[in-house]
Amino acid sequence: MKLRFFSFLFLSSLAISAICCYFIFQTLTDTRSHMMLICLTVSLVFLISNIRNGFSINWHFIMGTIYFTWMSTLLIFRSVHFSSHGWNLVPFVHSFQMLQSLSLTEIIWYFGGNTLLFVPMGFFFVSFTTSLKKSILYGLIIMFVVEITQVMTNRGVFDIDDLIMNVLGIAIGGLMRIGLMGLGKNQKVHNTNC
Repeated sequence: MKLRFFSFLFLSSLAISAICCYFIFQTLTDTRSHMMLICLTVSLVFLISNIRNGFSINWHFIMGTIYFTWMSTLLIFRSVHFSSHGWNLVPFVHSFQMLQSLSLTEIIWYFGGNTLLFVPMGFFFVSFTTSLKKSILYGLIIMFVVEITQVMTNRGVFDIDDLIMNVLGIAIGGLMRIGLMGLGKNQKVHNTNC
């Protein structure tokens, strides 16, 4: 319930922010627009959540809002001039081609970025759902929608390899959060035994 409310709250705030931002700057792809999108979305989420009774704001909520807004600007609101478009539905073919043509630094940025940038998403999802399976499922759905959106708006390629790496990052983040929750429980048990 909490995750559904946060998702609705975040998406509606992001949409309102994008509309306001577009009317002011006539674009959603430059740095000024990105900063305004992040600030407006975070402010609206806090404002609406404070108006609604019974929705507590903790550090997961704050950091999650900032992270998801930043990722939205990175994945969706980016210039069409810096992107290619199309479809890659065959797993690992594109990645193998990249391994052959890129330098070691570019490979680390490509594979690391597509995985590590999504670790916080898994961390936050598990914080909201306390379930790794649900977190991976939500992450898969979100990233599938993002990949489709990138193709439809000519701001990226639907790449099955990206999807696999993104979900891997989400799974790693979820496992990290579960590990931290387990450590927290063990610490409480240890303190009560002292």
